[in-house]
Amino acid sequence: MTRSNGWKFLSLLVLMTVFLAGCGAGGISDSIPPSDGELTITGTDLGAESPLEITPETSADDVKGEYLPAQVAVTFDDGSTDNVDLVWSAPADYDETAFGETFAFTGSFETNGITDQVELDVFIRNVIEWDSDINEDTVWTSDAVYRVTSRVDVRALLQIEPGTRVEFEEGRRLKVRNEGQLQAGDRHAVGGTGHAGTDQDTIVFTSAVEVPGWWDGIEIRSPHPDNYLNNVVIEYGGGGNYSANLGLGGDARLELTNSVLRYSEAHGIHNTARSSEFTLESNVFENNEGSPVKLRHQNVHRMNPSNVYAGNGDDYVKVYRTTVSHRNLEGVDETWQAIDVPYRFEHSVRVTDGSELTIEAGAVFEFYPERRFTVRDSSRVQMLGEMRGEGTTDGHIVFRPAFNDDNWAGILIRTSRDNKMHNVVIDGAGDSVAGGSGNERANLNIGESTNAGHLDAANVQLINGLGLGLFHRRGEVNGSSDVTEYANAFHFDNNKEGDYETH
Repeated sequence: MTRSNGWKFLSLLVLMTVFLAGCGAGGISDSIPPSDGELTITGTDLGAESPLEITPETSADDVKGEYLPAQVAVTFDDGSTDNVDLVWSAPADYDETAFGETFAFTGSFETNGITDQVELDVFIRNVIEWDSDINEDTVWTSDAVYRVTSRVDVRALLQIEPGTRVEFEEGRRLKVRNEGQLQAGDRHAVGGTGHAGTDQDTIVFTSAVEVPGWWDGIEIRSPHPDNYLNNVVIEYGGGGNYSANLGLGGDARLELTNSVLRYSEAHGIHNTARSSEFTLESNVFENNEGSPVKLRHQNVHRMNPSNVYAGNGDDYVKVYRTTVSHRNLEGVDETWQAIDVPYRFEHSVRVTDGSELTIEAGAVFEFYPERRFTVRDSSRVQMLGEMRGEGTTDGHIVFRPAFNDDNWAGILIRTSRDNKMHNVVIDGAGDSVAGGSGNERANLNIGESTNAGHLDAANVQLINGLGLGLFHRRGEVNGSSDVTEYANAFHFDNNKEGDYETH
């Protein structure tokens, strides 16, 4: 395994050498003899961590203004304390490109008539310029900043130590190919979304210039089961084919935890293949110009509420397909969970071939015009919304148009299994027929001419439809084929062609 180090370019570590000018051992000032009634300083505390990390190419003014502490805590001989403002001075010979050199920054303060100083040693770290593929096992270490100056393919194991910073030049990217492997951070370190990106162990993948889309991002196609990113920040990517900070294609396998994806020119994550498998836990997607996640419909079940998806240019998870046919769930058993943004479908969804789909309370789904949700071919759907308060739809499962001034086709149930629809809102459908010949435009269609639909319904709202609220073609709802006997399971409002009809 190759361990990388070197003496190129810039990063700064502050070593915590702190003293009072003229102080004796232990940091006790005896430089100013006290007069009668005057206090004597017996200690100081800058409250800074050691080492304090400074980003590459940091000017002296930025070191003073952004990284050095603004105050010092002073203790006096009578036991009292004071937090005192510092005025920092850089040494005259400070050179931000002097790799491996140490410079002493001096902070002056005045309190109770006493003027004194503290000092911090600033150490300029190395930067390694990386311009080649990774074809043998390699470690990027935290004692240097890596400046990526070419498009790097990873064909072996790349390990990145906690606290490492990686900067990318314009148009560059890191691509983990089929035979490669990526392990970034401590896989077993415990953290949450409040922890990610906030401590000295965070790995940062960023751009040389803080502009969204400056670099292409990280692309993973490797099927290795031990690919992981833990406690990382990926920012300012999205300029390449994936249009995302993190692209997942082919048979990619990845565990992404405790991390922040932000400032992408487009998406936080873009998943292009149904065969990709990935875990997302306790991550934050924020300030991306597109959606937090764009993914194939087969991977919707990988979304979960431990992540924060809200706070992006497009505040929804974008779900799409790449083939001409409808996007199917075939022979699977999975759950779609409620998250803090809607799921938005560009194409119709078919639950087919004996699949079982459970939708959890509070989930929201948005559909493009003329798109539909169909349950067919011995499949089953369990829509298990909840009542979380009188007169509110909190906890309901919601199906609605993607755009305020548009509509969508609606839901078709054409399977005889025990489908459930409890505490559900179906809003604004009926712009086309969600079913075969003989069906009608409606928010909800039950059955087709040759396929019966069976449904256990309770507290379902059918509202704002362009056509009917409900069209019953064939089958049973709550054990009856007569709409008048089960209509009280539904609430109808503002459907342009009426509440319901039966074939």
